[in-house]
Amino acid sequence: MKILSIIKYLMVLFCFAYLGLAGCATSTQQSKFFVLTPIFKNSSDSLPHSKEKIALGIGPLEFPTYLNRPNILDEVGANQVRLSEFHRWAEPLEENFSRVLSENLSILLSTDQVSTFPWKSATPIDFQITVSVSKFHGRLGTNSILECRWAIFRDYGKEVLVMKKSSFRETIKGQGYDALVLGLNKNLENLSIEIANTVNTLKP
Repeated sequence: MKILSIIKYLMVLFCFAYLGLAGCATSTQQSKFFVLTPIFKNSSDSLPHSKEKIALGIGPLEFPTYLNRPNILDEVGANQVRLSEFHRWAEPLEENFSRVLSENLSILLSTDQVSTFPWKSATPIDFQITVSVSKFHGRLGTNSILECRWAIFRDYGKEVLVMKKSSFRETIKGQGYDALVLGLNKNLENLSIEIANTVNTLKP
């Protein structure tokens, strides 16, 4: 009887050890980190360009609280989003979005004079661009969406030139988060083009 008890005890220990190893294997899944990227300069030849050098001020930008997190979100219902544990932004999304928007507008408007908020009071700025994002996520394997309100000011925010609400959707070509991020990147590119086109119409 003692031998049978010992065998049963060893079997129980083996089961717990196996489950523990299985749990460790699951917990060691590697996270993937993603970034938004600017328009390629060699692919911007067909895009609108400014004829004159202008100074831009980008910001402030506003993001809803639910987007201010490292996890990438995907929509799973009309009023439900899911946070991915293993697919994350490599830096705060608002900072990445602001930097890429600034770089895109620098390329599209052929200017190196781009400052991000907050800037020093002596910084020369011809146009200030603010963006308030309401949606920036998507549904895996379906589409990505960017919805925002944006405005263009002159005289350091004292004169409103344009106020607009924009919505961009991009069909996702793939099932994973890689494809979702590419779709979001395209949404930001389209916003950049729309803003650049508008700035071009405002120049004297």
